[in-house]
Amino acid sequence: MIKRKSKHFTNVVLPTSLVREIKEITTSRVQLHRCFQIIDLILKSEKDAIPASYWISALGSKYYKYANLLVDYNIIYNSGVYFEGKALEWFINPIYWQDKDVDVVKYSYFRRYKNRGQEIAALSQREAFINDFKKLSIPFPKLYAKRDEIIDDMSISDYPAFEDVKWGGCRRVQEIDLDGFVEDRFITWKDAAVTADATNRVLVEKNKRFYIIDAEMLMVMAKEDAYKSYTASIENLKSEDTLYANRNETNNRLDTNFTNMKSELYGIIKEENNLAELDLANSQPAILSHILKENDIIDGNFAKAAEKGKLYDEMAKESNITREEAKVMMFQILFRRHTKSNRYTRMFEKKYPEVAKFIFDYKRTFGDNQFCIMLQEWESELFIDNILKEVHGRGILAFTKHDSITVPQDKIDEVEAYVNGLFKKIGFKVEIKRELKAA
Repeated sequence: MIKRKSKHFTNVVLPTSLVREIKEITTSRVQLHRCFQIIDLILKSEKDAIPASYWISALGSKYYKYANLLVDYNIIYNSGVYFEGKALEWFINPIYWQDKDVDVVKYSYFRRYKNRGQEIAALSQREAFINDFKKLSIPFPKLYAKRDEIIDDMSISDYPAFEDVKWGGCRRVQEIDLDGFVEDRFITWKDAAVTADATNRVLVEKNKRFYIIDAEMLMVMAKEDAYKSYTASIENLKSEDTLYANRNETNNRLDTNFTNMKSELYGIIKEENNLAELDLANSQPAILSHILKENDIIDGNFAKAAEKGKLYDEMAKESNITREEAKVMMFQILFRRHTKSNRYTRMFEKKYPEVAKFIFDYKRTFGDNQFCIMLQEWESELFIDNILKEVHGRGILAFTKHDSITVPQDKIDEVEAYVNGLFKKIGFKVEIKRELKAA
């Protein structure tokens, strides 16, 4: 079956030397754009391992032609090891990150659809987002100033290190020396910590990856990554062709320019346009509590805390840990494989045994990743197919960020009344937080 597709654009911020190299080795506009797309996909991937199915969905079945070109010129490489036997791990040559000069690059990409109906729905969703976006005033100087302020405030304490990243068994760690040379190692936490300590470096976790790296080099790398990411998100607001609103094929969430934007940047846009936001407290646990009740599983303590938006506070108090650790505990339960346990999962099982049993049974039956997808699909149906649809139907400007909705401040009472009525109708209990424009 031939999939339908539509053309879109986006920006990526890359080292100038990398941009120059790709321009020199490509011989056509299509080749140039696909190479930039591959680089961007590797950068945005939460894990280094990218399955072939993902490449095919993004670039088509001939993706390997463009990937091989980049490999031949040592711009990207893979470890030759299939992560969990399913996907190759891909990396960008670290030599390019030594380049302090960067370019903003716009490239085209295609979004593929299974049928005409999906295409029409997707284009309609994007059109609605663009229509609302055009009503906004975007204060670009303020956004750039806030970007710089956020980056200036970054510090080594923002990243968990040593004892805070302790793991069992062996894990992949990237050891980076002062010249930027990267060595992949599969080692125990103890060996990694000893190596880092003996060489006056830090063992740290950044973006779900582990590094042994000089602290100053880490901050240079982190600030450069933040600069590229924040700059690209701002640049993508400057042109209609780089605005996007797509339903995620995995969990049906609506992904837009705003959903992954840094909250401080989005806050400036809300402030400038007199917008207010309704946000669900502890949304994933609250959704889980609702689903548990639908399955006749009652845990009063869990339900009460989740529905009041106090679950992390209660877990922290009962387990004698910080609220942030309690949040980590909950996400470990939701996203971790059911066959793997750690101190967080054991603590949760002890406190909420019936809830833990439901989660692990679901993962065992349908697959580990399907549990969080199920929660996200429920959330998407609630916010996109019900709340956003109703609010737009009333002619109200609105933007969603997964479990929140942003509307004009003079419409917040009307929207909140509708949301409360909807939740009461379906029996969904959750704490709703209202964030108004700062005075």
